[in-house]
Amino acid sequence: MKSIRQHLALATCTLLSQHAGANAFENDWEVDSSLLSYQEADDRVSVTKWIGDVQGKVSDNDTVRLKLVHDTMSGASPTGAVRSNNESVTFTSASGNSGFSTGSAGGGSMAEFEDSRLGVNADWTHAWNSHTRTQYAASISSENDYESLGGGLTVERDNANRQTTYSAGLGLTNDSIFRSGGNDTPEPLASTATSQSLGKGERTSWDAIVGVSHILNRRTVGQVNLSYARSSGYHTDPYKVISATDGVGNIVDTYHEHRPGERSRMSLYSKLAHKLNQSNNTLHTSYRLYQDDWNIRSHTLDAKFHMDFGKQRFLEPHARLYKQTAAEFYQHHLGVDENVNVLVPEDGYVSADYRLDRFWSYAVGLKYGLPVGADGSLRLRAEYMAQTFAHSEFDTNTAVIMQASYKYVFQ
Repeated sequence: MKSIRQHLALATCTLLSQHAGANAFENDWEVDSSLLSYQEADDRVSVTKWIGDVQGKVSDNDTVRLKLVHDTMSGASPTGAVRSNNESVTFTSASGNSGFSTGSAGGGSMAEFEDSRLGVNADWTHAWNSHTRTQYAASISSENDYESLGGGLTVERDNANRQTTYSAGLGLTNDSIFRSGGNDTPEPLASTATSQSLGKGERTSWDAIVGVSHILNRRTVGQVNLSYARSSGYHTDPYKVISATDGVGNIVDTYHEHRPGERSRMSLYSKLAHKLNQSNNTLHTSYRLYQDDWNIRSHTLDAKFHMDFGKQRFLEPHARLYKQTAAEFYQHHLGVDENVNVLVPEDGYVSADYRLDRFWSYAVGLKYGLPVGADGSLRLRAEYMAQTFAHSEFDTNTAVIMQASYKYVFQ
């Protein structure tokens, strides 16, 4: 589902364009397609994503949008197991169909995978009058090991002079999580050698958001959003494990991870778009503060400088900085006592997933746009991302993102 956060993030662009064409109606339709490649170093995760997006007016007051997404994913991902030189300890692989070993050539700390995803998002926006709009959204997504169904409602209201837009939205999602091949989940916090297979994991999530966008002056637009989300059910990753090691780092056993069954998240997002004096160039900056009850707090700074050369030609450098704390139940490994009994946390929650570790990352990129014919445009984007983790077995990760997008407007 296209998150209601993304819908409200468009409010800045909406305000900038309202006055230019507020009284004009053109029954234009546009088709936007995109092909994205994401490739991590060292033959890790590789993703190819295709996006097709069609939108247009069906009446003076109604706009519809249909978005199709298809992903293919492959490569290798850290399991959470540590690398060790002791004898191999075999346990169930990410596919649920075969085994892999810690201490072997593959290390067991990485698991190969292949997956695909098909998602469909549909939006309908209705303008009740010149100041009030309602957007209805629905989505469905299916992978080899994940199914999701969601819906959302967003309301936008402009003030009298249409310089301020107030927004509020609600979303609801239901997810099913399972291991591919077996349609099951492993027994949490149990040895991979003896754990039982359980049924699918179910999770229900809802989120709410309120926002305001305001034209500060002829060249500057500001936006602030506050969001809250709550999810209940299965949050554990059925493919992630954690090693139990002795005092010299030898693997004694390997356990499936276990995460809490509830999660609350809150974020504050602010954005500023400023058009430079005597030019068509615009600076976009944003900051996001995130906090959840797993004790993860993150900060995201993002900046884009849009250089408009006219006739749909532009150049846009981009930079992003991200930093987060670790989840309160994150551990690199489990320890053992003097009798080599595995020491598990009293509350039963633990994970060695690198995504829950304390880490920071940066990304730099460049986007170039140019016209194609009278009614088409092409955008090309390249980006480099680097991550550094505090305690994870694999403490660095880098990726290259390449994307080509084509838009055609039917006049």
